[in-house]
Amino acid sequence: MLIALMAITYSCKNSSDESQTNSAENEDTQKSQVEVTEEEAVANLDTFVVEKYIDYAEGKSLDVSVFDCPYFTDDFKKAYKEFMILYEDANGIDFDPLLCCCGTDGLKVRTTKGNYVLYEGKKDKNLYLNARLVVKGGKTLIDGLGMINMPLIKGTLKDALWREVEDCNSNFKFEDALDMRETIDDTKNGYLSIWGDYPTCGCACSSTVGAYKDQYGFYTFFKKSTGSCEYKHHIASNRLLSDVLPEGLGIKTFIPNADKLPASDIAMFTLDVEIPRKGTDTKVSIKTLPLGLSFSSENPFVYYSIAGNSDMFEVLKGLADDEKYNELLGKLENTKIADLSDEEQATIMGLRSMYADKTMDEIQNNIDEVKLIYDYYAQTKYDSLLLGWDREKARFYIKEKYEAKEKMSFIEFIQKSRYWVPSC
Repeated sequence: MLIALMAITYSCKNSSDESQTNSAENEDTQKSQVEVTEEEAVANLDTFVVEKYIDYAEGKSLDVSVFDCPYFTDDFKKAYKEFMILYEDANGIDFDPLLCCCGTDGLKVRTTKGNYVLYEGKKDKNLYLNARLVVKGGKTLIDGLGMINMPLIKGTLKDALWREVEDCNSNFKFEDALDMRETIDDTKNGYLSIWGDYPTCGCACSSTVGAYKDQYGFYTFFKKSTGSCEYKHHIASNRLLSDVLPEGLGIKTFIPNADKLPASDIAMFTLDVEIPRKGTDTKVSIKTLPLGLSFSSENPFVYYSIAGNSDMFEVLKGLADDEKYNELLGKLENTKIADLSDEEQATIMGLRSMYADKTMDEIQNNIDEVKLIYDYYAQTKYDSLLLGWDREKARFYIKEKYEAKEKMSFIEFIQKSRYWVPSC
């Protein structure tokens, strides 16, 4: 099949007009669970597979093919972007997330189940490729493929879970580095966790993943990955997160009156997750990002952290590190630096000369940002949730909400928060 289609001359990258048309149709048409015919299933998928191999042969970027290709749904492109964000700080991955188990001898449709299409190699039955297709605007489109926006359908659970933790595991593939990795391998029960400090600057990472089975016996993976040097904290899945997490989960789940607070254009909170080794009940909690780890976001609640536009809040941290400044910290909650006494301004100027080459306006901006984050934190009604797993819908639901305990004062918040500092 692959060889026969090598004569196809058109490319995803030459179909920008069609891509725009499909994109508009995708916005107006909801996903439909359909029984697809073999002809419908094969046509678009085969075209992409062939073109992808052509792209590799010509040394072209995979990203271009995915994001411009009209055969993929917008949800697929979002899920692919989530995957790439997760791996951007890793030392590379040694597998193809789209065609990770597929050979070049060609594929054939083995079976369909709902809108899942399962392929196997024409010659080698151990080769396989799984996809999910949907009909939108009268067109059959790819909504899941390989590891992207797809549950695990075929293949060993152990191998699949190890692929999921490759973002951390890739750091231990250097000589003598493997001994620095700690592992809890319970992959037979759908759980894997690795962590450790790896060479170069004493950086540390961790990655923990759990497998959640749906009504078809397919697996959705849910995981948490961290990296100390990159201030990485990612929540991820092999499917689009918005399709896996409870419907409507967001900042208002934890802060119901968030829409009454001042608008924010930066990320403030992320989700912490306790992946269970046994069972599927999963505890999640909201946590503030390190102060200074500032990056633009339309939503103050995010599932990943990046250190792209980070800023050291040196003066604020200097005040927080010495109790003799508690009274001054308390004043900064409601008083601008310019309105402080000359002595208090001199104290800040002294810290400025010691820690940072910043203007007073820049220091005030740092303080204003922390005050905004604290205002949101102070209004948190629920700080953690217990999520249950719905096998029929293949997604989590909120089982219990836990009210936030006693809140920290503004001074305590500044003193006990984590701060971003650059690392080597």
